[in-house]
Amino acid sequence: MANIQRLLTKIELKEKDIIIKEIEKMKFLREMCKEEKPHFLAFAETWLNDKIKEAEYEIEGYSHVASHRKDRDGGGVIIYIENGATYRPLVSVSDEMCSVVAVHLEEPNLIVFMVYRP
Repeated sequence: MANIQRLLTKIELKEKDIIIKEIEKMKFLREMCKEEKPHFLAFAETWLNDKIKEAEYEIEGYSHVASHRKDRDGGGVIIYIENGATYRPLVSVSDEMCSVVAVHLEEPNLIVFMVYRP
């Protein structure tokens, strides 16, 4: 669980009229998940929104439940859950006051909440 302070960070390099974009944090998280295989990851302040394609923040072997801020930049929360885990989403809400996501992991009978309140 962490405050990720913007999940997608893009670096643009212009080389010979070619623009290269690298998503640093996602690259790190994807590599870490392959090695460590955590049961879940939870992040606040994702800065995600409905205009961003899910493929940009997907992690292979994990599903996710997210809540993006609707009318403001910043904020937002996400929980990634390992594909082998059985879970049930409990809540995914975002309003002017806060963003909340909660899931129930059946094994080990755990409720994981992630809340962002500016």
